[in-house]
Amino acid sequence: EAFFEVSVVAPKPVEAEFRLEVDGALAGLRRLTIAPGERERWVVPIDARTGDVLTARLELAGDALATDNIVRARIPELQESQVLWIHGDTVDPFTRLALTSISEQGVLRVFEGDASQWPPKQHFDAVVFDGFVPTEWPDTGALVVIDPPASVGSLRLERIEDGLPLSAIRATDDTHPLLYGVATDRVALTQTAVLAPSALSPLWVGSAGPIVSVGELEGQRVAVLAFSPQLSERLPLMASYPLLLGNALLWSLRWDTEWSDPLNHETGAIVDAEGETIEWYDEGGDSFAMSRGSISELDRVGLWSIGDLHGSANLLAATETRLARPESDAATAVGSEGWFGSWRGDQRETLVWGLLLLLLGEFWLLHRRGVY
Repeated sequence: EAFFEVSVVAPKPVEAEFRLEVDGALAGLRRLTIAPGERERWVVPIDARTGDVLTARLELAGDALATDNIVRARIPELQESQVLWIHGDTVDPFTRLALTSISEQGVLRVFEGDASQWPPKQHFDAVVFDGFVPTEWPDTGALVVIDPPASVGSLRLERIEDGLPLSAIRATDDTHPLLYGVATDRVALTQTAVLAPSALSPLWVGSAGPIVSVGELEGQRVAVLAFSPQLSERLPLMASYPLLLGNALLWSLRWDTEWSDPLNHETGAIVDAEGETIEWYDEGGDSFAMSRGSISELDRVGLWSIGDLHGSANLLAATETRLARPESDAATAVGSEGWFGSWRGDQRETLVWGLLLLLLGEFWLLHRRGVY
């Protein structure tokens, strides 16, 4: 999927056509009517392979800057993450169903085991502890802990005997990736532990304290779900539970992968890669090479490559591509800038002349006035 956002600066509504292409073939078409000061946002499913070039362009009449009407990006390589699910003596069927549905999406591959199979003989990108925690803090990848039965390492908690049914819970941060698509206001669950204050931040809070907390412990991203899905009243029967579990895994795994494949950037970003030249490609496929040092600034729009590393640079920030200020703000803005407004922009020449005047003044004071 690809997420798109379009904004305009205009005194009246703008009619535009949005075109989506994959390697030059039309993959989507959409008519837009955008009111002044508003933004259009939507998600589009993408059928593409690793390395394909995704091109999104906006066509509208009377636009003064066409460069920010097009975005080109290479489809990154999708690497399947290995997840180990370790459960206690009792297997939660709802967690099994949730992890099975997540595994079927092709992003995560889930392996199942019980307490007797811990620690594993191979490395996993993430581990899900379900009703089980080891005696020592695990030296592994990301962690998702469901219904923890005891404290371990920096994760301290108090168990709630027989559980605490909650008909309503409160979200402290609805915008966190862990809660994307989760209907918090409809959730009813049974809390089984209260997490002690730590470096983790609570996302769900009940009458007894934090229920879902996330953060970093001992150098690892950790998500703790202090409830029992099997004992909960409504949560396991909703789509919110597999969403919550999938979000927790993807969020925790992103800690290790978000900077590992620097493909698509805003202009002005710095790329550190081995190679004597950076090659830029235009829409027609023509290219030109530029010599470079150990780092390169993406100082133009387009597709680029440095050795085996490929990526793109685009104008993505609305604040950087806005050429005109709304008329209603113009008079106020000019008055508010005042004397400091003239000092914006490139001041290198001003600084050079200022330094020269300072040196001349120093020379005059030392040799004419004898000031030391």
